[in-house]
Amino acid sequence: MPDARTLDLLVITPPEDLNGETDTLVSLVEAGLTAIHVRKPHHRPADLEKWLTRLPPLLRPHTVVHGPPEMARGFALAGWHERDRGLEPFRPSPPDTPLGLRSGAVHTVEGLRSALDAFDRVLFSPVYPSISKPGYGPTEPAQRKAVSTLLKQGPCGSRRARVFALGGITPDKLDQLRSWGFDGGALLGAIWLSPDPVAAFLEFQKQSSPSPVSA
Repeated sequence: MPDARTLDLLVITPPEDLNGETDTLVSLVEAGLTAIHVRKPHHRPADLEKWLTRLPPLLRPHTVVHGPPEMARGFALAGWHERDRGLEPFRPSPPDTPLGLRSGAVHTVEGLRSALDAFDRVLFSPVYPSISKPGYGPTEPAQRKAVSTLLKQGPCGSRRARVFALGGITPDKLDQLRSWGFDGGALLGAIWLSPDPVAAFLEFQKQSSPSPVSA
């Protein structure tokens, strides 16, 4: 039976600040984007806080910051994102601390297995050769199959986390991601390296729903 799920889409900010970046994010949200990840790896905490101070109120309910939960709470954001901690197992957030959506990054099948019930959202990478990082891509040919098997285990909705594929995502790959069991795609280079980021997003949006099957 064909998979009829519509994939979710999220956009990660470019690592370096771009002119008109927040204006572009506003346009993307107005075009239908519902999830933004603010990742500024070269910013000091004070610089990141200054960046978030300028974030328009329209964007804040859609935004997850790659930083501590206190920063997400202080700016009324949707949640926060944690880096992959290697071999250290992930632990679920305590149920009595409503700090918003908790997101995590993983790069191995073992890490993904640990993260599925610890996070609300998981970014798994790299799935394809990266657009924004030339030379960065999957290192294990069998990894995608193992990830797909893990994502499809158990009844639908039995895991806490929604899992997004990251790395080299283009519109023509969304059907394949759906068939592997991913819940969505995380977009970076395909958006910010495009001459028209909004048009690029709209193409992803158009391809995020499964193609109708002829009778």
